[in-house]
Amino acid sequence: MSSLLQDRDESDNFNQKYDAELVKDELRPIVFEEIRQQVGNMRFMHRTAAAIQVTVTRRAHAAYPPHPFALARTAASPPFPPLSCDTG
Repeated sequence: MSSLLQDRDESDNFNQKYDAELVKDELRPIVFEEIRQQVGNMRFMHRTAAAIQVTVTRRAHAAYPPHPFALARTAASPPFPPLSCDTG
């Protein structure tokens, strides 16, 4: 019985030729490094976009200062007077 199995040609048997875990172990460091680089690039772009947003906001406020009436409004007062039907 053992000689029958030893003489068998298994070159076309994919499951015995390749081990999925070996392939995963070989590719995992490559994929990890690529993802690490992409996350680093995304973090850099996020910081750059935030810095641009701050710069644009500061320049917009410097070019167009708030109206004096907008400064007089407090957080407690509503932006618009109540409607006549809201007096209840």
